[in-house]
Amino acid sequence: MRRFSIFYLFIASLILSSALQAQTVTKRQLAEELKKCDEMLKASQEKIKTLSSALQATDSLMLVHRAATDSLIRNLRARLAVQDSITSLMRINSDTLQAMVRDYKAKLEEVDQLYIAELKKQTRPWFLTGDGLKGLVYGVFIGGALGLIFSLSK
Repeated sequence: MRRFSIFYLFIASLILSSALQAQTVTKRQLAEELKKCDEMLKASQEKIKTLSSALQATDSLMLVHRAATDSLIRNLRARLAVQDSITSLMRINSDTLQAMVRDYKAKLEEVDQLYIAELKKQTRPWFLTGDGLKGLVYGVFIGGALGLIFSLSK
């Protein structure tokens, strides 16, 4: 039985040594894996740096975009205020022009009436006008008075 147990012991030691050799990693393999991990870490750090710089660039672009948008909105509000004031001034100007046209029309109608009245006066014969009749009456009286004076003096 001793032989049998030695045999089993020998088989167990073979299995154990093969299992240990299968799990045992050499220094060279560890160094290679460590080097790979270091390279991957460096690549990851470079990617992180690239992503960080891209994020900073995006943030700065976003700030520039926000500033430009705010400026455009302020300009638009200012233009709307100017446009509203121009609209109100145009409305006031239109009202003023309409009042001027009405006044001008009334003045033109008044001038037309005066012109027509003056034309009617000028187209009447002189003896039908007030001044003409006054002149005739004065002429008759003065002529009669002069005639009377001359006739009495002879």
